[in-house]
Amino acid sequence: MQDKIAFLDLEVSPTSYKIQNIGVLCDELEQEKISTESLKEIFASKKPHFICGHNFVEFDKKYLANSSFNEFVQKVPIIDTLYLSLLLFPDKSTHKLEKPYKQDIHRETPENSPLQDAKNTQNLFIYLCECFESLPKNLQDIFTLLLKDNEFFKGFFLYKQAGQMPNKSLESLIKDEFGFDKEHFKDFLDTPLEFCFALSFINMLKIKEAKYFSPFILTNYPHCIHILKTLRNIEKIDIQSFAKDEFGLKDSKAKIYSMLLLNNQTQFHKEILLKAH
Repeated sequence: MQDKIAFLDLEVSPTSYKIQNIGVLCDELEQEKISTESLKEIFASKKPHFICGHNFVEFDKKYLANSSFNEFVQKVPIIDTLYLSLLLFPDKSTHKLEKPYKQDIHRETPENSPLQDAKNTQNLFIYLCECFESLPKNLQDIFTLLLKDNEFFKGFFLYKQAGQMPNKSLESLIKDEFGFDKEHFKDFLDTPLEFCFALSFINMLKIKEAKYFSPFILTNYPHCIHILKTLRNIEKIDIQSFAKDEFGLKDSKAKIYSMLLLNNQTQFHKEILLKAH
């Protein structure tokens, strides 16, 4: 029997922080403007095996955990398409969920549509699954072993593996795929997510030119730079040029931004990033 996935999206008030709207897509069911109580009834009836949402872990889950729907948030595995997108496309400038419906001049309201966003998440998930399947099998297995217990990925790997684990050891897989001995990467096993972002970036360089990590990765996981430089033996990643190109920062601010990133001063470079926007 094929696993059933419920695609969810919330609209939350920026002032009251209360849930204003919920969109859900599961099998043939499509509903919007429902309450958490109605959502509970849908889940009790449909019994989905997974919840899928974009930035669900850090956004939607937080609000649903404080509602009557919390019992399902806690027991149904979550697939987060934001982090899957980050893993597969670590150089992409933005990982925001695309909302083409908002460009429709015939729309009656400019507001977000959680149901449409749930549909867009479903389309994105299908695409990301295809991209994951196109990766070298060794790299798929490396990601599985390193991220199967990570809160952003465990739902996805549970969905993909269905209890089957790679036969080869992590050390063998990395050696076969990248040529790195354990001495090269043993210090990075304590930060598996950053390690995977770096490995994904290196794999991407095999097929296309890429210069920078995604701004989201640089902001939240700056240790990736050190890992990448160590593994690739790169003398310098020109982050200063990146800051100028991506955020329009002047030379002085771009220089400060690059220095802070290299020194892993996360809080400070987040503030600079926010000012740049």
